Amino acid sequence: MNVSQKSQYALRAILELGKNRSGKPVSSSVIAEAQSIPVRFLESILVELKQAGWIASRRGVGGGHMLAVDPSTVSVADVVRLIDGPLSPVGRRSGSVVRDDVFSSVWSDAEGAITGVLEGATFDDILERDAAGDCEPSYSI
Repeated sequence: MNVSQKSQYALRAILELGKNRSGKPVSSSVIAEAQSIPVRFLESILVELKQAGWIASRRGVGGGHMLAVDPSTVSVADVVRLIDGPLSPVGRRSGSVVRDDVFSSVWSDAEGAITGVLEGATFDDILERDAAGDCEPSYSI
């Protein structure tokens, strides 16, 4: 499985919004600078996150973006699925000429492990880890 750069940017944008405890909207430029995301690319990502209902936006002076959900309700898996689609480690093609029956249980196990880790990582957990300065993951597959 390969998590796209777009998904990584979306994850970092939500992280940055989750760090905001002031309740005030955060501008796109502040998010972009803090997380090293190109502003134009960030804008399209923020639209997708808004359509998903995870962020809210305000226009005008003092406007910007803020989380619209509790960080404990959004997982890394949710964001990756929104941006990249299914979490399958192997592209599944119907009617494939190559028979992978022998490997199907391996792919299924890998998919289950990946899904479990990403679904178990909520933004609440990630924000706690970030606040503690603990950037090392504690997952095992």
